[in-house]
Amino acid sequence: MVSGGSLSNPLPYRFVRRSTNLAAGMTVTFFFKVTDEGSWLEIGQSISFFCITSLLLVWSAGICALGEGLMAETLVEYRATVQKED
Repeated sequence: MVSGGSLSNPLPYRFVRRSTNLAAGMTVTFFFKVTDEGSWLEIGQSISFFCITSLLLVWSAGICALGEGLMAETLVEYRATVQKED
């Protein structure tokens, strides 16, 4: 079996899950920091930070879905190989 991963939770999926959780946490943090008071620069920056982290979350999910689609056949072959070894 591949070091660091298991059949039910492969290693690349763990990285995607951690990065998605990190992006979600950043989005929530910046959501609470969005202000509607102060200079236009402060208002614009707070909204921009929130939008950028939200897009990062969407980007991460999209890359995950794309990668899963592209690697679906490889994952099936990997699972068959692991089951033969057991």
